Amino acid sequence: MRNGFKVFDADTHIQPSVETLTPYMDAATQARQPELERFLHEVKIGRAGQVFDPPFTHWYRFESRGGWGSGKPRHLGEAGLREKEERHFLNFQGRIYPSRSSEDGGIETRIAEMDQEGVDVELMVHGAFTGHEDLSVDAAMIGAVHRFLDDVCSRYPDRLTSLITASARDVENAVSEIKTWGGSRWARGVMLELPLDYPIDHPDLHPVWAAADDAGLAVVHHSNSAGYPGYRDLWDNPFIGRTASHPWGAMRMTAAFLGAGLLDKYPNINLAILESGFGWLPFWMKR
Repeated sequence: MRNGFKVFDADTHIQPSVETLTPYMDAATQARQPELERFLHEVKIGRAGQVFDPPFTHWYRFESRGGWGSGKPRHLGEAGLREKEERHFLNFQGRIYPSRSSEDGGIETRIAEMDQEGVDVELMVHGAFTGHEDLSVDAAMIGAVHRFLDDVCSRYPDRLTSLITASARDVENAVSEIKTWGGSRWARGVMLELPLDYPIDHPDLHPVWAAADDAGLAVVHHSNSAGYPGYRDLWDNPFIGRTASHPWGAMRMTAAFLGAGLLDKYPNINLAILESGFGWLPFWMKR
């Protein structure tokens, strides 16, 4: 509660590490972990840009998405790329960094930080370790993160909620996951993972929307910094991506969903836009 208002934070992040997620993996996936070791990456920087000390936990990275984010950034006002330049995190604008554990599986710490911030309920946007060429690995990772969410959200059902991940690469599994978890108290919507340049209004995705409609779930778009829409037009610059492409991604998704008549065909679906808000035009006008 802040200033007499109940606060629902609709865009917080949680990313369980491989170490945290392993107990939620099925036996077959745990048995395959030795062959997946080459995809392990140490987590040295948190989602807010905080620098961690060892020992490090790990994430799986199965693919490098196309679009901006896969190449090196160019600084505005400069003719080309700097030698050995690497992408870096933006400056943190808060006063207190989130703790290391609250971004992973430390739910008690997360609740304490919510209390400190005056947040009553969180919608936790999570990442699933997807992108493996073997779709069964993707399905296993999505299933594991859903079991993780079901566990941690059940400890504080009035305060923690999240989203069901659905992959456009495996519509059958996406529908199965929605049917499995759609009635759960924590599940507030469906977030679809799309391959680069794959339209959200593609007719092959109708079973996903039908399942979401049956469950009364929202369809959620969260703009991200890998595969920016319009990435070929960003002149290799992350500032342009963050300020112009993020809102465009939300507008593109909404336009496609509305233009394809999907809200008419599936009347129980609502659309939700996270990350980008309403864009930067008012702030640019003031500037």
